[in-house]
Formats: sequence, structure tokens, C-alpha cells
Amino acid sequence: MLRGQCLLRHLSYSSRCNTGRPTLPDGPSLTDFVNGEVDLTKKTKQGRLRLPDWLKRDALTSNQNQLKMKKQLRGLKLATVCEEARCPNIGECWGGADGAPSTATIMLMGDTCTRGCRFCSVKTARNPGQLDPLEPINTAKAVASWGVDYIVLTSVDRCLKKECPDVLVECLVPDFSGMKSSIEEVANSGLEVYAHNLETVRRLTPWVRDPRAKYDQSLSALEHAKNTNQNLITKSSLMLGLGETDEEIEQALVDLRNAGVEALTLGQYMQPTKRHLLVKEWVTPEKFDFWKKRGDELGFLYTASGPLNLGLMVGIKVNAYVERENAIYLTGETVTIHISLRNVVQVKNSLAWGCVQLHCDQVQGKSAGIPVSDEKNKSAKSDNLTSLPTGKTSLHSSKPSIIFCDIQLNPSELLEYSTVLDIPANSPPSFKGNYVKYNWYVTIAVQHVDAPVKMLQLPLRVINLSIPIDLPIYSNENPFLDEETKNPPMLEFAKSAIDEITSARVHKYFKINDGNASFATVTLFKNIFKLGDDITCRITFDNSSKVTCSVVMVRLETVEEDLLNMNNPPFIHAHEVKYIVTMFMKDCHCVLSIPGNGVPAFENNSVRLRWRLHFDFLVGNAVSKSSKIGSMSINKSFNCERIPWDHGITVFATNPFNVNLAYGQSLQNVTDTV
Repeated sequence: MLRGQCLLRHLSYSSRCNTGRPTLPDGPSLTDFVNGEVDLTKKTKQGRLRLPDWLKRDALTSNQNQLKMKKQLRGLKLATVCEEARCPNIGECWGGADGAPSTATIMLMGDTCTRGCRFCSVKTARNPGQLDPLEPINTAKAVASWGVDYIVLTSVDRCLKKECPDVLVECLVPDFSGMKSSIEEVANSGLEVYAHNLETVRRLTPWVRDPRAKYDQSLSALEHAKNTNQNLITKSSLMLGLGETDEEIEQALVDLRNAGVEALTLGQYMQPTKRHLLVKEWVTPEKFDFWKKRGDELGFLYTASGPLNLGLMVGIKVNAYVERENAIYLTGETVTIHISLRNVVQVKNSLAWGCVQLHCDQVQGKSAGIPVSDEKNKSAKSDNLTSLPTGKTSLHSSKPSIIFCDIQLNPSELLEYSTVLDIPANSPPSFKGNYVKYNWYVTIAVQHVDAPVKMLQLPLRVINLSIPIDLPIYSNENPFLDEETKNPPMLEFAKSAIDEITSARVHKYFKINDGNASFATVTLFKNIFKLGDDITCRITFDNSSKVTCSVVMVRLETVEEDLLNMNNPPFIHAHEVKYIVTMFMKDCHCVLSIPGNGVPAFENNSVRLRWRLHFDFLVGNAVSKSSKIGSMSINKSFNCERIPWDHGITVFATNPFNVNLAYGQSLQNVTDTV
């Protein structure tokens, strides 16, 4: 009895307690997911977007350099934007990293700002406290003792260059309400980088920034600073994730370039406190990479774009080039690659290593056959392979040539390197066929310390020589011969061999018949050609024949045969076609030009490419002699027949410098900033 009363009292108490609890809302149903009506964006209870995975960082303990900087700041009564604005990158900036400069952003004239932007957590006041007269000298001493390579100031410090002249100074300044005299004073103060942040796009400026900050006023300030001191690097920054569109970002970048801004940083806006603007979007790293590429295309000297961007200008301009225009080579030749590295920013910079490698990739067509033996030999063919894109087979990968290791570049310093790569004599040419494609290119790979590898690709055009050449043995016995005579280039022997084999003129005559009697004779003055040559043929008609040729069509073709699958029909590509009306003619001539950018005949295990002349003769009894002397007429009943004839020709390579004339655009170098 007692136990039952206790149970009733417990149930009654539980029911009274549950009456005030809020009921959980029903979640989305299966139908909602199928219809796509469910918002899968992760949000907190207050409606804020949850932090994505690419912005999450492990909580690391402060290193000694960071603790040292913080202690000195407290003792010297100095404030930094890093702490006041609650920057998430404070550990990376203050601590520094191997190969990356350490930096800090010092707030001069106190820790209080006179403007109140809705995205910034720095304290604001209409009338800040009095200035510290010792602040300039304290700032200079602190920076000199920190050992930082790059310092950012929110104004100009006149004592800094005296204490540490080697430190590169970036001044992050306001727009000074458009006062040109103040802008000129800062621009001529001895700094290296003049920075003023545009912060956001034109539409969001009144909502995001202080009402006194104007979009056009900021652009005018940056432009006037550059005009005042041409040696300055002007820099600006944009926050993404506040609700801007791609078109608005694009217009902001164009406006900055028109104002002469040379350095640009783009980063993710992160809400510092609940009182500040909400994050509208977490911009993905792929989108930041897109804006990085777009900034480079617009001509910015340096573009830093990333979710957690330090804003440091650490770019090195890498330029790789070959000496020949359009980068055209023969098989068996040696390619000389020149690489130049220039530090394009006013910061010491370093690279861990760099290497160069020559590649030839094979891409099979959808209808081409793939033998089983290729899968077994794939690993043997690519022992020196470092990377291979999906869907390609490596036919040749040279050994990586290390060109530098652990180098440092001072601001504007230029370093140049060169290396040589050999093209194997028995390699396939550059070819884009129906059944197979061969691509030649040089990969230039460089890497910063603790950073991803950056790769540049310089495409090459390789022409198969197909003529065996015996090069003379290198001789160093005669001291009176110069280096070029001791070891002459292979190209000179190749040109002589090509000219010798293609200069022979042997006339060949071919009788064409319809199965009963011949009606025409085709004369070819030679059968061996090189790229860029003209093919001349003469066609003589037999007047005594019962049939008459009314039209002749001559077509220059290449025939591609798939040797991996003989069931595939040959792929025929026409290069030039000539039509000649020969109804009342005794003979005619035809001239066809071999394209200079064509591919000479070749054959390997996968494909065979050959050249031929295709003739089509339209014959019939349409012509009859008239009673009048010298006149002929066409019969009303016209019976015609098409008689085809193919004749194979041999096409060799030509001088690569002559092949270059067939290309309209030059491509001999590749440039990127890493």
C-alpha cells in the first residue's frame, strides 16, 4: 500500500514538471528530403552558421616567440590589432614558421578607434584618451627585439626605421576623410607597403563599414598614395562571406586595379562577438582559389586568397622558358630549359627545392583497343614518374633534375637556373589523333617549406625525325677546335639528312583505267616530301579512249590505323582538296601543299600514320565530237562512273624553325607566382 502511494505521488510530480517544458519540433520527413526542401546548412540555436571543417584548427599551445611578444606588449603598453580584433591567426603570425616570416600588426595611438565598423571588435570612442609620447620609441624597440621580418602598423612610426632599418614596414591607414595632405605625409614616410582596406563591395559598404567610410573615397586614397610615391606597393583587402555576389566581387577587384592597387588579400569574415554582423556564407577553399586566379589574371602583383589568410606577400614569380619560338623540337634533340625566380614583393622569401622533368603521356581514344600486355608493362615504363593525371599512360618520364635547394631571395632579387633534357630518338611525336594522342610537356615543380608543391607545365611540340643519324663521337683531343665544332648540335645533321633524302626527283608515271582501257596518265615528279613541301602532279588524258574524264578530285590525306584493334576502320583526315573540271582538256596540273604543322608518317605498337594522295575520276561518255572542226558537245544521255585511286607518299620532318611559321601564336614560356 505504501509503495503504491509513493508511485502515484511520483507520477503526479513528474506530470507537473513536464507541463512547462517546450516540446521538440517535428523534424523533416522523407518527402521533404526527396523534394529538396530541406536546408542542410549547419546552424546554431541562435541562427548563426556553424564553423565548417576547413576553418577548424587544433588548439596549440603558445610558443616561446608568441609569449615573448605578448609579455613585451604588456610592459610597453602597446596594443595590436591581432589581440584587439581577436584574430584567429594570431598564433601563426606571432609564432612564425619555418620558411615563413613572423609578423604582427601594432595599433599606434592607443587601443581605441574613432570609427565603429560593424564587423570589427576593436574598442571605439568619440574622444579617445591622450596619446602616449613614448609610444613611437617603445614600438621601435619592441619590434627590434622581436626579430620579426615584416611588421604592419596602423599608422606611421617615425622611430622604427632608426632602430631596425631591415624590417619591412606595411602601414595600414584610414582614408583620412579624403585629405590629400595626410595621404602624402604617410606615402613619403619611408614605408614599403601602403595599405588601406576596402573591406567589402560597394553595395554592402554603408551596412558593414562606418558611415564616414566611403567606397569611392577609399579608392581615391589608394590611387593618390600611388601617384605620390611610385616606389610604394599599394595594398587592399576584402572580406568575403557577408552576402556579396560574384559579380560584386569582380567589380571590386576591377575598381582596385583601376586605382593602381598592386597587392590584394581576400579572407573569410568571422564574427568576433554576438554583437557583430552575422556570417552569411562560409566561402569554400575552392572559391578562394578561383579568386586567386582571377586576381592574377587582372594583373595584381600579388594575390593572397584563402579562408585563413595571413595577408603576407610571400610570392615568388617563376618563369620557365625555352630558347626556341613555339618550343618545337625533333626527336633525339636536347631541350634547354631556363628558369628564373624573382621575389616580386618587399619581403625576404625562401623556397625549399625545385626540379624539372620531361613527360610524354599517351591518351587512348574511346574506340581504341587496349592490349593486356600494356597493363603489365605500365609500371616498367614509368619508373621515373612522379605524378600522372587520371586517364593517361606515361610513355616517357625523365629523371627529375634538381635545379636548386634551400634558397632565399631578397626583395626584387632575381635568380636564374638552367638544365637540359634529352628527347629519346625512338619516341612518338606530338599527335592528336582519333585513336590515340601523345602530349609532350615539361613540368617545373617548386615548393615552399611546409606548403603544397606548386607545378607549372610548359607544353612542347615534338616532331619525329624517322631518319637514322649517326652523330660523330665527341672528341676532345684537338685543342684548336672550339666547343661547337667538337660537339656539333644534332639539328645540323638532321637538316642535312632531311634535305638530302627529300631533294631527289624521280618521275613516276601511273596509267589509270576503268577496267577495260586506260583513259589518263598521272605523273608525279617525286614521291618523298617533307612538311611544308608542295606536291605537283600532272594528269594527261588519252583522247583515243572511249571514255572521257569530266571531273578530277585530288585530296591530300592522312590515314590513322589502330594497331591494337584491327577491327576499327582507318580514320581518314583530309588536309587539302582540289577540284578540276577536265571535260574538254587534254591535260592539267594540280598542286597540293603539305601543312607545315602536320605530323610526319610514323608507326609504333599502338598506331600507324601514313600519308596518301586520293584521286577520284568522274568518267563517262558525255562528250562527242561535232561536225564542225574544233568543237565538241555533251550528249543528252550522260552515263558517268567514279573511279577512285590511292597513292601513298612518304612525308618526313622538316626544320623546326620552318614549322614555326605555320603557327600564329608563340608559346615558349610559362609564368606563375608561387
